[in-house]
Amino acid sequence: MSATNAPGRAIHCLQLVAALDRYLSRLDELDSSQPGKIVHHLTDLTDSVRRVRVVCAAFPSLQSLLFELLIGHSELVSKVAQRPKRSDGRNARSTLVAAQRRRAATLLPEIHAPSESRRGPIRRYHFEAGVC
Repeated sequence: MSATNAPGRAIHCLQLVAALDRYLSRLDELDSSQPGKIVHHLTDLTDSVRRVRVVCAAFPSLQSLLFELLIGHSELVSKVAQRPKRSDGRNARSTLVAAQRRRAATLLPEIHAPSESRRGPIRRYHFEAGVC
């Protein structure tokens, strides 16, 4: 990467981390939401995954991981929307949200230094300029 591209690349990395953090926050909100608020949270979640998709366009190496995230998102929205008030809906929703968190987490380590710890919450990763 040339020195002239480094600042732009760093900006894209920060945008991706921010978009993924927002998506993960929306997943947390969905997981803890009451049945009457699920549709609202699904709308917010879909808006945030769109942002992740747009920002990921700058990273061709992440496209297959993004594709998995988008498929998982579609499955999550479809299944949660079908059973928002059923008694087994909460457990199923938590399982789907956990799987989607793992998919989102696979996008982050690709843009961090290999020395970064991959344990613990995703939000503990730190961006270092020039690593992307």
